[in-house]
Amino acid sequence: FFFFFFQAEDGIRDAQESRGLGDVYKRQPQVIANCLRVLHNISGEEDLSYRDQILDSDAVGILINLYENNKTNHKILTELALLISNLVRGKPYPQEKIMLQLLPLLAQLIDAMDNQTLESTLFTFRYISTASEKACELIIKLNVASKIAKFTLHENKNVKDLAFQTVGDLLSSSDEVVNTFLNAGLLEGISISLKSNNMPNSLRIEILWIVSNIVVSPSDVIAKVLNSDIISIIVNTCLKEETTIRKEALEVIWRLVNCCSVDQFQRLMKYQLVEQIGNQMQDSETEIVVLAIKCIDEMLGKSQALVEQKQTQNPVMIELERLDIISKLESLQEHSDEQVYESTIKILETYFAVDKE
Repeated sequence: FFFFFFQAEDGIRDAQESRGLGDVYKRQPQVIANCLRVLHNISGEEDLSYRDQILDSDAVGILINLYENNKTNHKILTELALLISNLVRGKPYPQEKIMLQLLPLLAQLIDAMDNQTLESTLFTFRYISTASEKACELIIKLNVASKIAKFTLHENKNVKDLAFQTVGDLLSSSDEVVNTFLNAGLLEGISISLKSNNMPNSLRIEILWIVSNIVVSPSDVIAKVLNSDIISIIVNTCLKEETTIRKEALEVIWRLVNCCSVDQFQRLMKYQLVEQIGNQMQDSETEIVVLAIKCIDEMLGKSQALVEQKQTQNPVMIELERLDIISKLESLQEHSDEQVYESTIKILETYFAVDKE
């Protein structure tokens, strides 16, 4: 398919010296755009053999040349981005070497000004990052991750949503990846989006999942999170929303308490964590209760380390007693869920010298 659309004219002129594909491309922008649309439709078929035939026709090299000769033609760039998004999706994935060859081209397409091209390019990054670890590494080297992070502040909702989803796909335990995103303004994008009243719950959950993966980083990364208003938003807003949102918010808090330093934990206490989490312990959803107990247990352990290090009183135990949350814990010994019961007993026995009945 591909060979016919883009090389037929040179093949016909065997009596003349070929002027090259570049000349053909420049004189036929609408034809090229139409051909790209046809190939996009063909490659989107469920039968992946059509996709593979296109890729086997030196598609990558032709697409790169096509881009180089049409950088200012938005129609062609849009169709090009749409086609590439189809060429890399579907299982089995294309060969890894093909995806790696496409990444430098995608790194240039992501600078496109029109939103449709940008959306297609972000979709493609999502497919590729899911399929290949080497691709994820190359995306970082090409400085694409920082651009994606900045798109979480984009005015277009679809672009912004896709940017967050792509961040979620690329985020890993690598400190380099996390710092790249944070240095590019990801925390600002997270903060603004969590404050929004128009964000769908699915994206809210995605963003909280991103935060929960960020806070399992070294203390310097956690410090950046604490210096933002994100934890305040999570504690004061997300913990008061529907069950799926609260579940993700509790996961963030548990991971943060687990990974933060003693000094950082002291800063966390100003957010009235004990009170807010204590309010979750009598929820009708067992999963929320389990997570709330898990957070309290982690906080008690961290505050005990604070006592040993700073020679001070246990701030969490003080708050639990002041807010009468201990009685809530005791009442959970009657809970029908075995995990709730066992977790509650563990806390009471460990920190409050209550005998197991």
